[in-house]
Amino acid sequence: LRPRCKKHIDTAVAWLNNWAKVTVKVQAMPLHICLVKAFVSYGLLRREYDFALSLYVGFLGLLRGCEILDLHMADVQARGPNQVVLILRDTKGARLRNVPFETVTIRDPLAIKILLKRKTVGGPKLFNGKRARFAELYKNAVSFFRFSHPKPTPHGIRRGGASWHFGVHGSYDRTGEHGRWASVK
Repeated sequence: LRPRCKKHIDTAVAWLNNWAKVTVKVQAMPLHICLVKAFVSYGLLRREYDFALSLYVGFLGLLRGCEILDLHMADVQARGPNQVVLILRDTKGARLRNVPFETVTIRDPLAIKILLKRKTVGGPKLFNGKRARFAELYKNAVSFFRFSHPKPTPHGIRRGGASWHFGVHGSYDRTGEHGRWASVK
């Protein structure tokens, strides 16, 4: 707060309300399925296989950025030939619900095949680089395809995945459950 607002709560509240009125809130750019495929192709062409797979799985599973980066391959479990379950530990939803983990089911045949292959060959995590490296690759992909958006953040993976999931299944409840949202707005 500004020093002259100290001990003047009414003034501080007025400043905050005025700031909220004039500040434009910018949401992350939701990725369309075509953009996801383009970004995955970008990662493959750059030989950034972890980035490509992380982006695709994050989109399909409606994963938050930190969930993509924290997912260990030991927490990827096959449940028959047509689905893989991702066990997400220490997530926002798990903390709110006071449970040790949440799960997400992936049913995409290509993602399942690659994830199961990746479990046997590769590093311990889905994305083995640092967070800054993932963000850099994401921003580079955005600029490579010449998209202009004031906030190109990896949260767009989750937002785009939610739009795609709703378009495929046509149910807010099903999308909310898959994305592990506490409430559907």
